Amino acid sequence: MNIAIVNVYNSSARSAINKDLNGGFGTRNDFGSTWTSRLVRFMSRRGLRLPIVSLAYLNAVLRQAGHRVEFHEIPPESAAEVSQDAEVVLIYGSIVDYRNELSFFRRLKLYRPSCRAGFVGAFPSVRPDLFTEADFVVVGEPEALEPHVFESGSLSGEIRCTSLADMQVLPTPCYDGFPIGRYSYRPALSKRPFLTLEASRGCPYSCGYYCTYGNNQGAVIRQRSASLVVDDMSLLVERHGARALQFRDPIFGLRPGFAEALAEEILQRGLQVDWGIETRLDLLDEVTLRHMHRAGLRNINAGIETSDLRVAKLNKRLLVKLEHQEGVVRHCKSLGVNLSAFYIIGLEGDDEESVRATIDYAIHLNAPLARFAMSTPYPGTGYYKQLESEGRILTRDYEEYTQFNPVHTHGTLDGEQLRNLLEEAYRRYYFRPAFVSRAVMSQLRQLR
Repeated sequence: MNIAIVNVYNSSARSAINKDLNGGFGTRNDFGSTWTSRLVRFMSRRGLRLPIVSLAYLNAVLRQAGHRVEFHEIPPESAAEVSQDAEVVLIYGSIVDYRNELSFFRRLKLYRPSCRAGFVGAFPSVRPDLFTEADFVVVGEPEALEPHVFESGSLSGEIRCTSLADMQVLPTPCYDGFPIGRYSYRPALSKRPFLTLEASRGCPYSCGYYCTYGNNQGAVIRQRSASLVVDDMSLLVERHGARALQFRDPIFGLRPGFAEALAEEILQRGLQVDWGIETRLDLLDEVTLRHMHRAGLRNINAGIETSDLRVAKLNKRLLVKLEHQEGVVRHCKSLGVNLSAFYIIGLEGDDEESVRATIDYAIHLNAPLARFAMSTPYPGTGYYKQLESEGRILTRDYEEYTQFNPVHTHGTLDGEQLRNLLEEAYRRYYFRPAFVSRAVMSQLRQLR
């Protein structure tokens, strides 16, 4: 079977679109309208572009099953580039660019009317009703489907995956055909070529009420063994020349002892590659950090979210002790590990005072990178269902669900206040003399 996998690229978007973020729903970095916000947007567009890791796994699964697979990352107007031999076309669907993706489907069917074309991804799995004009929609993790499904000739309607992918049997993600030279994760990981992979899926934390990861991947941790993960890392280095790798796990290292085992396996094999993770800071200590750093750890993404214990409890979020957070940040700085701290503005119970206190805390913590986003209820989550039942959803134009637009009624803050606070956060954080000086020195070191 000849199969084409397509990530529709939006060449006209003003802001960086990264569909692999936010649990595969995607983000669009609309930081605001001020000159400082536009500058931050410009810098992120230049430095941040991730491959969609689930498509790399799907590519590997289909090739392993004997299918002939081609990969395209192209705009809608280039739909004719899909091979005439393609019998099935799998298009990735996202929340932030689904109209552009549907436009690609329509153009494709004009050029290739006989092919079966449908959508995969976390967002189509939650809202298949938005993609009904397609021949089919895969609901769930397509890597979990038996590969012969794509040979059946009956690809129509909703194709539901009845299970989740087994992380122990998934092949190494395959980036053959991907435009590897375009991908970057700067400044968190400066080296290129840059690629992504997963060591686990699933998240058991209560923030799954708000977060797309737990909602789509399930609450049970599916962990790949440390030995297999290092096999994956080695193959990505050997086959694609990767010099930096970012793990796309919802929370890296939830299984006790895994992080240490991975670091030890890397060191024993002598693998030389920079890598990064996303995790909770209460899963890290100085000893583990030092061990992981020796093995190549160079970036950590961590959800700080808020400094207000009251707000955290109201939103069913487990706040990591502030003194522990500060200790981890100090250890990372001493080792030369970048730490990217993520904060949420406009959580339930937030007011101007609590938001500004969180901004103050972010500045005090002084992580090398910080990302501020607006609390957003995503379709499929319990939070969305709650707000919908309360009549608090302001728009069902889901492309507005970028994490930078107010899309629901907040109990205390109006839309203008939320936008102003978000822009204030970026202005106060990134345009401090101390931060600007540090950023300039970091760039100069990279030029040496």
